[in-house]
Amino acid sequence: MKNKTFCGILVISIGFMIVAIAIIGSAIAINNTTHIVICAFDQNPEGDRTIDRFFEWVMLYNPTNKSVNISGWTLSSRCYGGRSIPIKNTTILPKNYWTYIHGKRWLRDNDEQITLNDTEGNTIDETPVVNDGYDDNRYWARYPHCFDTDSDSDWRFGLQTLEEGVMRRGTVRYVRDGDTIYISPVSSKATEFLTYTTDGGTNYISPVAMAGVQSVRLVGIDAPKLGIPEGNESKRCLENLSLGKEVEVDVDDCRQYDKYNRILAVVYVNGTKLNLEMLRNCSAKPFIILPSEFIPHANFTYSPLNPVVNQSITFDASSSQTLDPDAAIISYEWNFGDGTNGTGKIVNHTYHSPDNYIVSLKVTDSDGKERRYNIINKTINVTENQPPIASFSYYPENPIVNQTITFNASNSTDPNGTIEEYEWDFGDGEIAEGKIVTHSYSSAGNYTVKLTVTDNEGAKDSTAQVIHVGVAVATTVSIINPGEASEGENFTATVNVDGVSDLAILMFGLTFNSSVIRLTNVEEGSDISTSGWSHWNIVGYTGTGAGTVKVFAFSDPSGSTINGSAELARLEFEVVGEAGDRSGIDIHGILGNSAVEPIEAIWVGSEVAVIQQ
Repeated sequence: MKNKTFCGILVISIGFMIVAIAIIGSAIAINNTTHIVICAFDQNPEGDRTIDRFFEWVMLYNPTNKSVNISGWTLSSRCYGGRSIPIKNTTILPKNYWTYIHGKRWLRDNDEQITLNDTEGNTIDETPVVNDGYDDNRYWARYPHCFDTDSDSDWRFGLQTLEEGVMRRGTVRYVRDGDTIYISPVSSKATEFLTYTTDGGTNYISPVAMAGVQSVRLVGIDAPKLGIPEGNESKRCLENLSLGKEVEVDVDDCRQYDKYNRILAVVYVNGTKLNLEMLRNCSAKPFIILPSEFIPHANFTYSPLNPVVNQSITFDASSSQTLDPDAAIISYEWNFGDGTNGTGKIVNHTYHSPDNYIVSLKVTDSDGKERRYNIINKTINVTENQPPIASFSYYPENPIVNQTITFNASNSTDPNGTIEEYEWDFGDGEIAEGKIVTHSYSSAGNYTVKLTVTDNEGAKDSTAQVIHVGVAVATTVSIINPGEASEGENFTATVNVDGVSDLAILMFGLTFNSSVIRLTNVEEGSDISTSGWSHWNIVGYTGTGAGTVKVFAFSDPSGSTINGSAELARLEFEVVGEAGDRSGIDIHGILGNSAVEPIEAIWVGSEVAVIQQ
């Protein structure tokens, strides 16, 4: 939190009218992709009965890949005679949210249920029957991430998780007193608000998702109470500074919510810090939270993030902390949502059936005189383990006897885990392990190569290919490269000759996919350099990423010819493609001896796969 003088208490309240917010862009990954879902709602927002009836809100989400026109659909409440709210002139874009804030009371605090119907009266989605007896920022939301399993267990009552280190934006709709404002909408990373009016209501469009009305108290200050001249003047001062204006909200780093579940923040209007203005000019006084007001901060992580049945999951509460410098956390109590419990800062647990489980952590601290606790809930989705999918390629596509063949299993995948083992059977009695391996065959023929992959849960999958190994010729020219290269990195490939005699003339050309790799340099190979080949020419290589290059070289009269095996050229490439792209590096050309006679040879290219950095 920038320029923060105090880490203090805030009291948050908001007042409003009819608002429909269509949110462009999503910060939440939704798994259900079949229909519009009710994502969240608040039937009892912050404020007394004269205020909160203007703030009741419902958020819809479109998880599909198509825009959905919901004009003519209705939102219906269970209570008040089943009141229906028609939706007008609204289309929700793919992966977008739409939040409706009603200007009149239409939801009850107890035994309420919301139903979404289409123009034909068909029920698209509905909430469970729930209660909210708390006038604060807590609301009902579908977890995880608006995922709909047609089960009441999807829903959880709690506070919005606020991302740290992010300025949030909104518009002040109501000032309750000299240190409390109601803001709508409350949005992180929003860059603009587009406003238009329909049927007396206001619609806000923002590039990011927003909850409904939220209440904010200016941190570190305490205004006089209403009912006395100083308190009434303090409220009027804050109204003059902020009411109806767009503000930036910097949530307190020490503590996001007070014990009444109100957001604590420094608020800015056009760069002016309201907290400081209230202290200087509007009768507010500094206010520092007392140790007795602190409750511990509860939080935990779990690993792996996509657990499967019968897999050990580690739950780690190390990020929980006490906010009282004189206190210490004395207990961590876990409820794993399957009827079992645990204790300790770091625990392990295994689920034996797939489901969405609400994991609850209760953290208790003590300063030696009193104990305080806080509870956090998170929903984790445990699924059945899915086996991996084995796949491989090999290069060159037409190998010959004694030629090195590269086998690459990088295309093997695991839907919900990781591949731990790669086992190869080359069909000639030889085996190997690893994602990328090499092998050569000593005789010509057809060989069945089998790859077996094993994931982190022990599930296996196999695939096989028959490759034909041809008869070897005396001389081969081949390109050797690492097989894989990371995005944005450089790699070196070499042009090598094997089984040659009296090599004095070299001409070759390269072709490759310039949208995946870019040739940046061509140099003499180490053996050409030491053999005294001073005549070296490159044709067609300009360094601009052209997909072809030709090289011509021959031995100087004072130099020596090459025999056996040698490195002829070094090729420097830059990766310009993305992970998953592949490019062959094909080579073709002519070899000649010192009598200017051709040397018969097989030319063998290679392939490189781009991997994530």
